[in-house]
Amino acid sequence: MMTYVGPITDDAGYRRAQARVHSMMNVRPKDEEEDEELRLLTKELVRYAETRFDIFKDGGDGADELEFMLDQGIVTLDELIPVFGGMQRLVEYMTRRRNLDPATIDAIVSKFDTEREWIDKPFCKPEGWQDITLENVNCCDEDPCPMGIGEWRERLLAHREELTRMHRIGQDRVVAP
Repeated sequence: MMTYVGPITDDAGYRRAQARVHSMMNVRPKDEEEDEELRLLTKELVRYAETRFDIFKDGGDGADELEFMLDQGIVTLDELIPVFGGMQRLVEYMTRRRNLDPATIDAIVSKFDTEREWIDKPFCKPEGWQDITLENVNCCDEDPCPMGIGEWRERLLAHREELTRMHRIGQDRVVAP
């Protein structure tokens, strides 16, 4: 029997609906009712997100789409790194320093559950780490967020620290004329 799918009216309802969808994602639907429940829940999640979260109000860009996919567990950093050809290219894209080439867009679309038009967009935010830093994550009204967001961000930030450290070591070895 299908669970009642009603309108989501708050962040708690949004998290409950997300949890239900996540529990259904890797399991083949038992029947048409369960398949219909998944379809309706997904539609309602999108409707609520589009009205509630700023990322959907401004249309976002491809980096926002990947951020959403990472936050929701749709894709992992370990799955994305090879598609980008390495951590450095992924970081450059997520920090809006370098846009995607058509082959990378094709790989993302074919490998992950997303649409080309969601990835193939010009950047709508300035270059920088602002969307990755943990203190700027605002997925819901609770602090800390109960959705477990952060592991992929922590890894990218650790990469930034490593690059900064390597840059400093390189500067220390430069001999002034």
